[in-house]
Amino acid sequence: MPGSPRPLALPAGTGCRFQRAMHALIPVIGRELAAVLASEEYLQQVRQLRTRDEADIRARSEQLEARAREMGLALVPTPQGPVVAARDEAGEVVTLESLSPEARDRLSTSSSEIRDSLGEIQRSALRFQAQFVESVQALEKTVAAQLTGVLIDTVIADFSDQGELVTWLQAMKADVVEHFSLFVRLSEDVPAAETGGAMSRYSVNLLVDRSRDSGRPVLIEQNPSYENLFGKIEYRQTQGGGIETDVSLIQAGSLHLSNGGVLILRAADIAEQPLLWSFIKAALRDSEIRIEEFYRAGSPPLAGAPKPVPVPLNLKVILIGPPRVYYAFFAHDAEFSADFKIRAHIDPTVAATPENLSRYASILTAHARTLKRVLSPDAMRRLLSMAARWAEHRDRLTSSYELLCNLIDEAQTDESGQVTHDAIDDAVHARRRRNSQMEDNVHRAIRDKLTIIEVQGTTIGQINGLTVQQLGDYSFGTPARITARSSVGRPGVISIERLVAMSGPIQQKGSMVLQGILARRFARNAPMSFDCSVTFEQLYGGVEGDSASMAEYIAIVSDLADTPIRQDIAITGSVNQLGEAQVIGGVHHKIEGFYRTCREQGELTGTQGVVIPARNRGHLVLRDEIADAVEAGTFHVFTVDTVDEAVALFTGMEVGLAANGDVLAQGDTVYGRVLTTLRKFDELLAVRHL
Repeated sequence: MPGSPRPLALPAGTGCRFQRAMHALIPVIGRELAAVLASEEYLQQVRQLRTRDEADIRARSEQLEARAREMGLALVPTPQGPVVAARDEAGEVVTLESLSPEARDRLSTSSSEIRDSLGEIQRSALRFQAQFVESVQALEKTVAAQLTGVLIDTVIADFSDQGELVTWLQAMKADVVEHFSLFVRLSEDVPAAETGGAMSRYSVNLLVDRSRDSGRPVLIEQNPSYENLFGKIEYRQTQGGGIETDVSLIQAGSLHLSNGGVLILRAADIAEQPLLWSFIKAALRDSEIRIEEFYRAGSPPLAGAPKPVPVPLNLKVILIGPPRVYYAFFAHDAEFSADFKIRAHIDPTVAATPENLSRYASILTAHARTLKRVLSPDAMRRLLSMAARWAEHRDRLTSSYELLCNLIDEAQTDESGQVTHDAIDDAVHARRRRNSQMEDNVHRAIRDKLTIIEVQGTTIGQINGLTVQQLGDYSFGTPARITARSSVGRPGVISIERLVAMSGPIQQKGSMVLQGILARRFARNAPMSFDCSVTFEQLYGGVEGDSASMAEYIAIVSDLADTPIRQDIAITGSVNQLGEAQVIGGVHHKIEGFYRTCREQGELTGTQGVVIPARNRGHLVLRDEIADAVEAGTFHVFTVDTVDEAVALFTGMEVGLAANGDVLAQGDTVYGRVLTTLRKFDELLAVRHL
């Protein structure tokens, strides 16, 4: 029925072929039916029906007229039908009212009889007319059934292997006979809006066309609104200014288009629309797609708007997104685990195995081919090195290969359409130039001495730490001066950032770990009687992370030992209570940030460099400029396994640590000096309390 269109699932390509067949059939039915109804044979049959009835009425009318004449009366035709009149002595027709009272009385009985007979004839004429109309309609239906049956049977024969289509076409044969007038009006080129529309009533809406699909559909819905997912019913304006719709204006949604296959949705987009999520769950639970016109809520109901029968649903839905969305939204939905039974975590990086490198190269080559470009071998190596850099590991590749595709898009080609190593390099540098405004401002402040950073000489209790700043998809490293100042007291390590609530919990944890390692080193036999304030100088945006804990430890030890430490090297790395250097993130950004600071303050001295945890060796994917400087010996990257190695490197002295981890009291060592200072502080506290 047009008001409740029913969905049919057909083999791929059958729906398209059936739609074309129906589109061709309906005008043919209209033309052929109009031709038959205008044929002489059909008109002769109609005339025969009319002649039979008219002859009977005419004979009865003539008999009544003769009888009236015998009675001195006449039947006079008028626009309202025959009326009874009288005749005078001369035989002329006059009205009964013009006669004398005696004559009227004499003719009144006769005129009443004639009127009754005339009324009976008129009623018979009306019955005959109704019977004539019914006979004509029956004749029309017989003609329509004979003609359309043959035409529709031809289509049935073409789709005889599709049982549901055959059933629908058989029902159409009966329906066409009842509504054949739609086809007659169609043949007269009357607008469908005025006819009710044969094309509209019997149209086939190819909701989903799979004629060109080679397998199951896989669809990514970029904008998951209700209409885009579940479909909608469109409307058109009529000549009279109103609106109308029909089955042909039902539009498919992503659920229809991916039915039988896979639909991929971004979890963050769905999480922002809780109501839409409830409809998605309902569709999956009931295994059907309903088109509800929620977007017309509040609008007046439209008569004749179709109410499509729900479409059976059978597909897999994949939600993709960051874990935080899953845990913040979907993990709290009791029905989620029933509908989504598999949770897969996609590693942001993949191992740089030969197989993965080959797959990666294939993806990049295919993307370049879509742009009608060719990647040179050097360009491919440069792209793979960027994949390792973005993965922050030399033995891994980022899973976000689209970042590399963006570089291919931005790279210039040579005359032969080839993308070279230099072209990729230029694209990388161009991207850095576009995004490096904040980085440039930070280093300009260092260069202009607005932010104080020393890259030469030695200083007590002062060290260059390293930080990473992230602005969207752009990260860069900068040095930060860390200072420590100790004095007699009991509190131990005091983080100024923690006291003023400018540090996060991880940074606070790192500061407390320092207290533990200092206690392990210097408070095994006597209490530590000191306090030491530690801070990041000229850093006003807050501090988070523990990657500066090695730097803080060295600054504290330097001040307690009254021993200067080098300013020409910076350090990054976390330390645990055992003194072991722990891995940190963003190592190449930090190295590159300090390199830029050294370079912009003059010629490299050949002694400058950065200290990193040994466990970060595999994460070094430096830019060519820094890698070349390291290879040339003008800049250095030092690795340490323990913070004690870093202390020795920064001070140039023996640390003074025994094999069992105890501090050696004898000899001029860094830790020996720290012990001396701590004992002095303890004595001062004891004297004061006395």
